Amino acid sequence: MKELIAKVNGILEKYSNMDGITGRNFNIFKICEIHDKEVLICRFIYQLINPKGLHNQGDTFLRKFIVDALGGQIIDNNDKNDEESNLIMTDREIKSAEVFKEYLIQNERRIDLLIKTDKRVIPIEVKIYAGDQEDQCKDYADWAKKQKKDKEYILYYLTLDGHYPSERSVDYEKNQYDNEEEIDKELKEKYKLTRISFKNDILKWIEDCIKDIRIIDKKQIVDNMMQFLNIIKELCNMGTDEQNEEVKNVLNNKESFKAYIAMKQCQAYVTSEIFKNIIESLIKWANNNHYVLDDAYNDYIDQINLLCKGNPIGEKVPGFGIVLNENDTKFNCKLSICVEATKNDGFYFGIYVKDENKNRADAIKQIKMYLNEKCINGYSNTYWPFWRYINDINFANPKDSFAELLDENYLKNFIEDIEAEFEKLYSVLIDSK
Repeated sequence: MKELIAKVNGILEKYSNMDGITGRNFNIFKICEIHDKEVLICRFIYQLINPKGLHNQGDTFLRKFIVDALGGQIIDNNDKNDEESNLIMTDREIKSAEVFKEYLIQNERRIDLLIKTDKRVIPIEVKIYAGDQEDQCKDYADWAKKQKKDKEYILYYLTLDGHYPSERSVDYEKNQYDNEEEIDKELKEKYKLTRISFKNDILKWIEDCIKDIRIIDKKQIVDNMMQFLNIIKELCNMGTDEQNEEVKNVLNNKESFKAYIAMKQCQAYVTSEIFKNIIESLIKWANNNHYVLDDAYNDYIDQINLLCKGNPIGEKVPGFGIVLNENDTKFNCKLSICVEATKNDGFYFGIYVKDENKNRADAIKQIKMYLNEKCINGYSNTYWPFWRYINDINFANPKDSFAELLDENYLKNFIEDIEAEFEKLYSVLIDSK
């Protein structure tokens, strides 16, 4: 097993050195720290698929997007339609297309990407790490249905791996179906929802755009697309074709593959032990500082074990939190400052409004405004007035960056940084009168 690890590490080191020599690491998406930001990734896609985008290539990229990413078909105006295709557009319809980003609809919802033609609307909801909001995809489908009666629609749900929307986002119960085909059929019938992924569909689209002979002399565009392509591969835990081929050759014998399986089976144990270490350190710190623990996370051990094994964890998620009662805060509500982890969202930190009352929306709005005044910025949703990711950590789907947590000093500093974030938010939210 040591020999196997040494061989694979040698391959990884080789390609890491090559990335440094070739400048592959000098990626504008990483430099500007926008490589995992949904809004900014969407804006890049928007610029490409917008016929009026800064690329000045007209609808070239939009046409490929419809075919490669959305699984559609573009036909001449007089061609016979393919009845089996979900999305069929004529050349004439393509020319009527308009593309929008962050399109505002009712209830202050914003559709990440929207394609409008004279015949249909195509909302696209994009998720990289963020979780679904309550009734999010359902609201998009309801909005699309209310457009002009002669317009059709298809709702696309774009994620890194093509997973299903949560049961919070659309009204269905995954457990009642026997297979994925039945789930997809139900989602299409109720919401006209189709799942697509960065790993397969967006990668295919970008690669097709790069190969297009009409833009081969447009070096600036190609360079930007190549950087975007590399970021997608990194987000989806995909190595380069050359690296994957070399690793495959190392594993291409019985003994090496047995060793690989043995290591893989230990992954859940290693990740769960680190997660438990983090939570138990935070509990000890909270008790020493006389914070009130949030009992919603009392069964964190069972939830951590489920998460790290990749099993569904239902409504409960593993984490840790401290509670601020209504009389202790500057706001008329009960709050919890917490860290949580899910399979799709990774590891995140924020403020949760615990009150189950009609004032929740007002409280969230008030807290968001207050935090903005204090220059504390992050994401928000129906329950969280503020949240943000913690590094690039995912306990269910660990990446290379997760290995840093195996270093004792790094882990110690990592936990201390989280404690400092708790103290900062606590001091901002607490009423010191």
